[in-house]
Amino acid sequence: MSNNIKISNMTTHIKSYIWILCLLIATATVGTIEVQAQCSENTHSNTTGEGWVSCMPTANPNPARGTSHWLQYDFGEVYALSTTFFWNSNEVGETDRGLQNLVIDYSIDGVTWTEWGTYTLMEATGMNDYLGTEGPDLTGVNAQYLLITAIDNFGDSCYGIAEIRFDVDPNAGPAQTVQLNVFLQGAYEGSGIMSTELSTLGLIPAEQPFSNAPWYYGGGEIATIIPANTTDWVLVEARSQQDPDVLVSQAAALLLSDGSIIDPITLTPGVNMEGLIEGNLYYIAVKARNHLAVYTQEALQIPNDVPADFTNPANITGGTDQLVDLGDGNYGLYAGDINSDGVITIADLNVYISHSSLIYNYVDSDLNYDSNVTVSDFNFYLPNSSIIGAEPIRYD
Repeated sequence: MSNNIKISNMTTHIKSYIWILCLLIATATVGTIEVQAQCSENTHSNTTGEGWVSCMPTANPNPARGTSHWLQYDFGEVYALSTTFFWNSNEVGETDRGLQNLVIDYSIDGVTWTEWGTYTLMEATGMNDYLGTEGPDLTGVNAQYLLITAIDNFGDSCYGIAEIRFDVDPNAGPAQTVQLNVFLQGAYEGSGIMSTELSTLGLIPAEQPFSNAPWYYGGGEIATIIPANTTDWVLVEARSQQDPDVLVSQAAALLLSDGSIIDPITLTPGVNMEGLIEGNLYYIAVKARNHLAVYTQEALQIPNDVPADFTNPANITGGTDQLVDLGDGNYGLYAGDINSDGVITIADLNVYISHSSLIYNYVDSDLNYDSNVTVSDFNFYLPNSSIIGAEPIRYD
């Protein structure tokens, strides 16, 4: 029986609970645990075969542990770990297989190991409603690999564990800075510059505008100031390297007329994002109020000193199908997704009609960012109608 367990798609956007069993390859998403063998919440059965068993010591991944009984977890990327919960081996008549004293090591690369320390577990009850026990608090440990090595058990020649839950701290460590450049078709004036009319008129709100549908973003960003060269707000997302469907973090940023973004609080280049692990890879998405959202072709290492270039279709999932040629060598986001659901349809036209003839307003139907809803905005919508955005970041 293999001692290596691979876990993928663990998210740190909220506190995450990862339930791990024997050879199970577990996938955990925000607020969801997709596993197959947990019999009832917070208890563990005493059924034979539900757990990890080692009856023959083998070479340990950490050479310092020699030949031993061990269990290694690969979380797929680096996470900030926190509390744990253990269910010891609970098979009827076999609870003496359960680990008593164990040593924990962790690693970023699976090669260089750091000892966390030792821990002592209680023997399981052998009952079907066994509740398990709190495990060690791993707060402060950032690791992709976690190694559990048995020191001894309760007397059996084989060693076992039924299940372990690892909790992830989404806010551990400093915020990481994500930098990018992006142009909006409707606001674009040429030569790498976008309109600042909304800023000039004082219409850009100090508070981020993505709290309503379809984004429902809960961030509380309030800009220190709205610089004169601001075009609008954008919403930046970091998504899992393993699966871009999995949202890890979001942050609202101010988009400047040259296509760069700044943090609305610090006014420094890029946007500071919580819940990201320094050095990890993430897909980066950018969303505007009324343009089609896009995300990167490749996962990027964060923080990124070189801004992600959303003006080049080679860097974007979907390429030229997802970016519009602005006519001067630059590309931008397609204008016209007025309801921001990720598809430019008649639903967007209906919103435009409801706003038609509004003047001096900050509304999503104002595709050219001049504060007025006129035929000029319709002329951006019409040629772009029926364009469909990238599936992982759509709201439809």
